[in-house]
Amino acid sequence: MRSRVTEFLSSQIERVEPFAEADGWKLLHLVDRRDDRNCADIPVDVFFPAADEFNGRAQRFRLRRQIAEKCKGCPVVDECLAGAVLRGERYGSWGGVAQPDFQELGRLWRRKHAADDEPEVERVGCDATHHGTVSAYANYGCRCPDAREASRSHRAEQRARRKGVA
Repeated sequence: MRSRVTEFLSSQIERVEPFAEADGWKLLHLVDRRDDRNCADIPVDVFFPAADEFNGRAQRFRLRRQIAEKCKGCPVVDECLAGAVLRGERYGSWGGVAQPDFQELGRLWRRKHAADDEPEVERVGCDATHHGTVSAYANYGCRCPDAREASRSHRAEQRARRKGVA
């Protein structure tokens, strides 16, 4: 699923960026130790809604407003959001960002920072934007060894799936 980068999601990524090098688990412990956090006396199920609570557009907006109101003015709201993103949380409302917006934010963050994890390798004659991937091979004409290997393994997976092996 492709996440559309809205102004709201961009602003949430900007809130997380200052913590990019932090340990998400340490941020969680920092938030948990604060007795003055807004969520200290709120039932946890408010932040982890059932899937049917945000099926319709009106329900999503209601949930967004509810979560934003509960987190408004919290002294550790940014740490809460950043910690959840950095830990790779996939569900729930964190740091004033309601589900499913939080899931979109997580996808955007992972996509943005996935390239940071790749080692820097000199690529002579290759200017593909998704270097070393199947899409670089197919869409951008990248024929470097990494892209060729990605394409080969992708085709092998497809053949195995068609045969019912995978």
